[in-house]
Amino acid sequence: MAAKFVPASLQSIDLSAHAGSLETLNGSLSIWFNSSDPSNNMYVFGFGDVGTAHFGGLIVGYNLTAGYGDESLMWAVRTSGFTRILTVVRNGEGFYMDGKWHHFLVVMDGIDNRIYVDGVKQTLSFTHGSTSTSNAFITTNTFNNVAIGRRFYTGSPLYMSGSLFDTRIYTSSLDDKKAKNIYGGRGRDGIVKGLKARYRLDGGPSGSIITSAKDISKNSYDGNPVNDPVYEASPFKVG
Repeated sequence: MAAKFVPASLQSIDLSAHAGSLETLNGSLSIWFNSSDPSNNMYVFGFGDVGTAHFGGLIVGYNLTAGYGDESLMWAVRTSGFTRILTVVRNGEGFYMDGKWHHFLVVMDGIDNRIYVDGVKQTLSFTHGSTSTSNAFITTNTFNNVAIGRRFYTGSPLYMSGSLFDTRIYTSSLDDKKAKNIYGGRGRDGIVKGLKARYRLDGGPSGSIITSAKDISKNSYDGNPVNDPVYEASPFKVG
């Protein structure tokens, strides 16, 4: 199963009750994504402070920056009024909004900041920051809000349109081999070292409302579904 989000319904999985605990200066974000809505830019995972310019997260869409005409995926972190890092995968606008499942893995460790898509390390363009920019993961100095499926900012929240599955936050930097293993394992890879939180989003029959978002790591940073996202059938079997 997976979680389906409709942007007009302002749906997300709110993790803000654990924002301070989820703040991680270096680490990895793993998530499965499926959308066929090229009309929307959307935040797959977002964090920040509402009403401020402190925000960040993983964005999929088109026309994500003023500098490129072919961007499809971006990791951004903005702190203290300036952009700390803005990392762009340039495979074409709307490239991943093809109605197929894709796996995204973002690794930020200040040594080799990188993004993998479907187990393959991507060539990146850094509009701000660089491959070695440190402390550019889940941090905006200190933030108050974090969610799966939306952003927190003074402007539009850019809600997710489509489906997400198996969101994981690691304090460790996952390498090329683990990126391939997560993609190939389809949720059954068994990679737990450094795991801070994991939300499988697979707990009910297709079409039923998601009433809880359990963190199955040892930390139990459970999330709160907002505005009734529903479960959707997916090809994944998790372990």
